[in-house]
Amino acid sequence: MSIKTRCPNAACGKVLAVKLELAGKKVKCPGCGGRLSVPMESAQSAPDRPETRKPARALRQDKVQADGVTHVLFGGCIALILLAAFASWMSWLSIAVNEGEKPLGHLVLTGAGSIALTPAKGEPTIGEHSASGSLEGAVMLSLGIAMALLLGAGYAVSLAGVLERKRSEQILNGVLLVGLAWGIVLIVWGAGWFVKIPILSQTMQREMVGGIQGKRNAEFTYAPFPGLGLFVMILSALFIAYLFSQVASRLNKIRKDLFVAEQMKGVSRKGIEDLYMGRLRIRIAEGVGLLLGAIVVVIFVRPWNADDLWKSFQPTLLNHAVRVMEVKN
Repeated sequence: MSIKTRCPNAACGKVLAVKLELAGKKVKCPGCGGRLSVPMESAQSAPDRPETRKPARALRQDKVQADGVTHVLFGGCIALILLAAFASWMSWLSIAVNEGEKPLGHLVLTGAGSIALTPAKGEPTIGEHSASGSLEGAVMLSLGIAMALLLGAGYAVSLAGVLERKRSEQILNGVLLVGLAWGIVLIVWGAGWFVKIPILSQTMQREMVGGIQGKRNAEFTYAPFPGLGLFVMILSALFIAYLFSQVASRLNKIRKDLFVAEQMKGVSRKGIEDLYMGRLRIRIAEGVGLLLGAIVVVIFVRPWNADDLWKSFQPTLLNHAVRVMEVKN
């Protein structure tokens, strides 16, 4: 904050920017060395007056404030969303195939629906196996990529300062809440599969007793367990939800500091507090995530029904069992 005044010496005429506290006092002109009186007016220099600031400068000062740690945390969220999306191409289900105590191999089912059986060392192979694909895996991949692009674009726009401050804050809050809800959806989605696996195990034991042991007199056993893809999805989802909540906490602290420092002129305390992503909004986002996750589980996972999943890889297991018996005979 300063006062502009001009040196009264006609030969000099230098324009000085003098501190406000020197108003009414005499100062030395740095141009000619003469003495001049600083006027008592409280007018500020044009660049410092709020009413005369250039729009670009005002826009920069009205941008959403975020620090480097916030950027890093948000970048981690986007990376985890993409990792969870591509987890659909990893193993969601692995089935250990044994004959008595002897391991025969592993059957792997990915979220995208592909099936592969890897025989144990020294055991016969049964050729390549292909699957028609899984709508569930395609949906997860597509939604994950779309979510990462949408949230990334929203974050960039909210921090760019191209919109009015309050609107930018609202967009940023929306981005964080949607990201938190998506993390909850993925958690429920993966949990549905973890529930489905023991139900699948019961179905397999019931079906395979009559299908193989009754006809071939072989003691084949099958032990399904979660694959790497499910663990990647669950862990990614947990960190997604956690990191989004951390980003929200950091932004709330920055907003509080802005108010304390009175850097947002003309904005009331309530106006600042309205920008917070408070507990109520977080609880609503979590509730929406749980609801959408439950819908996904009902439509795609259906943990209570393991028959369809069993039928998708039953021919592979039966062919493998037949091949093993033929080799022995």
